[in-house]
Amino acid sequence: MIMFLRDELWELVVLTVDIKCQRCGKLEMSALFDTEAKKVVLECTQCGWSQTTDGYPDKAVKTLKFAQNDDLKIAGLV
Repeated sequence: MIMFLRDELWELVVLTVDIKCQRCGKLEMSALFDTEAKKVVLECTQCGWSQTTDGYPDKAVKTLKFAQNDDLKIAGLV
């Protein structure tokens, strides 16, 4: 029950973008914001792969928060 609730809340809170995952090919990624690097990071909703908005793998992510609409506008995703 708790896992179901967590998944539903995640869908309501996290913004998603239609960008293809480099690893599994799914066309939906969660938009998160790296507070240290001050940039948007995309995470695949299926396999967990994370990448920059340019499509490069991002393995140095440490501190993330939910991306806001303003963050997506600055990154050119909205």
